[in-house]
Amino acid sequence: MTLRGYVFDAYGTLFDVHGVVDAGRAITRDPAALSAAWRQKQLEYTWLRALMGRYADFEVVTEAALRWAIRRLGLRADEADVRRLMDAYLTLACFPDAKPALERLAGRPRAILSNGSPRMLEAAVRSSPLRLVERVGRRGGEGVRLSGGVVQPAGRAGGGAGSPGGRRRPEPRGASALGPRPKTKAARRTRAARGAERASGYRLPSLFRLT
Repeated sequence: MTLRGYVFDAYGTLFDVHGVVDAGRAITRDPAALSAAWRQKQLEYTWLRALMGRYADFEVVTEAALRWAIRRLGLRADEADVRRLMDAYLTLACFPDAKPALERLAGRPRAILSNGSPRMLEAAVRSSPLRLVERVGRRGGEGVRLSGGVVQPAGRAGGGAGSPGGRRRPEPRGASALGPRPKTKAARRTRAARGAERASGYRLPSLFRLT
């Protein structure tokens, strides 16, 4: 098998998600706890939405997780504080070894593949030592598709960016977001088939080539 290139996740791989700690000092004496709670809930919301097929832009998910973390820790924060913390996510620092590692892999294409929104990732790359060549895939939110280990542009029939399969659906509200329980064997089979289809091709909004 010929190695044709290298693809990396963004958050937690190239960019340090806990780079928001400094911005958190404005509202708490323990910004590390805020950062940890924020990141944990961000991942949980992402996983739950993927399982339920309920797409939301990663920036929306990140802000919702931040608001949850602020409430969970009993902190006081106004809208300006929330905006300041969200802006900090746009300028996350790279891990110190990220750029040297990418430089050692020069000679083959290198890229970022992430469920982060294009706006978030473009800002992060441009504020870092990394250099962006282009965004790959459709503009307008369709992104790319992962299927059988292959990365390809997502077709319109497959759903929105970051959506595992079907169309964008309404915001989940409690347990009802999971939908009614199938009452027949046929209905259960249909739901199982949809789940298998979603698992075979997960769509992500952002694939960026790096120099």
